[in-house]
Amino acid sequence: MSQIISSNKNIVFSFFVIVFIAITVIAFLSDGAIGGGDHYVHYRMARYSWQHPEYFLDLWGKPVFTILASPFAQLGMFGVKCFNILCGLLSAIITYKISKKFELKNSLLAALFLLFMPTYFFLMMSSMTEVLFSLLLVTSIYLVLEQKFLLCALLVSLLPFSRQEGYAFLILFAVYFVYKKQWKIIPLLFSGIVLFSIIGFFVFNDVLWLMNNHPYPIKAGVYGYGTPWHFVAHSEDILGVPLIFLFCVGVIVIIRERRKKVCKIGDLEKHYFIYLFFVFFLAVHSFLWWRGLSGSLGLIRVMACVLPMAAIISLEGLNGLLDFIKVKPIISKLITYSFCIYILLYSFLAKPVPVPFSGYEKASKELAIFIKQNNLSERFICSTEVWLWYFLDKDPYNTSVIKEGVFDRNNPSSQLNLGSLIVYDNQFGPNHVDFEKLTSNSNLKLLYHLVPKEETIFADKKYECWIFEVI
Repeated sequence: MSQIISSNKNIVFSFFVIVFIAITVIAFLSDGAIGGGDHYVHYRMARYSWQHPEYFLDLWGKPVFTILASPFAQLGMFGVKCFNILCGLLSAIITYKISKKFELKNSLLAALFLLFMPTYFFLMMSSMTEVLFSLLLVTSIYLVLEQKFLLCALLVSLLPFSRQEGYAFLILFAVYFVYKKQWKIIPLLFSGIVLFSIIGFFVFNDVLWLMNNHPYPIKAGVYGYGTPWHFVAHSEDILGVPLIFLFCVGVIVIIRERRKKVCKIGDLEKHYFIYLFFVFFLAVHSFLWWRGLSGSLGLIRVMACVLPMAAIISLEGLNGLLDFIKVKPIISKLITYSFCIYILLYSFLAKPVPVPFSGYEKASKELAIFIKQNNLSERFICSTEVWLWYFLDKDPYNTSVIKEGVFDRNNPSSQLNLGSLIVYDNQFGPNHVDFEKLTSNSNLKLLYHLVPKEETIFADKKYECWIFEVI
């Protein structure tokens, strides 16, 4: 099969520039993002970590993400989105370079496949951590292929602090270095653990703070569980229909090569770092969700961590398909371009583009508008509504300005000065105080009752919000 997509430097450069501009514009026009509440929590840790440095070491927030994203976060949510878009673009560039290292034809398509896999495409326009993790992981693999083992080990050592799965990959890289007899490199894989342990010791006065502050419950059933085929069943949301087909063909090509014992450049590294890493990650998360372990929620977005590998496997599928059918070059080009167009269209049709606010976010914005229009934004606020701080642009960690929940469940107006506000929603509010405690309290006056224009349902109830003033 001849080369269909040129690797000319000008074409490659133009491709990445156009994609960066297009996705950045879409992110700018998008009010919302996938990720729900986690999207806002990662943002607020990055945004306010300069005022509250302890959040640089928050293991749930992922220290590497918080540290690197924090300068962008000072520009607001769009700044963090730009950070993730840059991470995604760099991941695609490295994926392209790895494909060239393995001498795969049409290597630029691996980058296109990655950028427009539905899960990856939408995660780039959020403040979630999976895209950064994929960048660190794929860059580590590229450094191995370049035989820059020292740099690779140092980068791999940071993986556990960008996502918890990093600990498993740290072990996998250690196995490879043992096989390669790189004995001096292996200790460097743990340099990140040593570094953060020392830093955390001076903050928490606990040398074992990484273990003692582990954010996820180990025991089963805490967040639920499901079928072991959960992620496979949602492959349409992860890869998209056209790439599911190419990925499956890629798997067949790989099996066929192994049966024929076809030996190519970087065969060991390709099978270990691309095929095995992807299968390993899928198998581990499938098992954790099946058994309900380690705080697994069965979130399909976690697969974005290894989608660069899926992109390379899909490229193998396309190349293998074109080799198998052996048609004229013009037909091969037509097939390739058709797949590319289908992949692009599928990403834009998978979810609304630009990404709108959810019903909950729209409700939170309406509450903030009411507070601002009535000159109440300088009042102290107790809120059970989780995103109000964002729309009021208030530091959620400054409890002298805004507080989650109330001070006293039995007497919600206690400890509040006159004029303070209590914002209550019927989704998270019952976790903090019973609604009757608010309506029956003579010290509270109802200022506003919000029934969202766009009906939002949870647990068979209509979502509603109330604002009370302490009188």
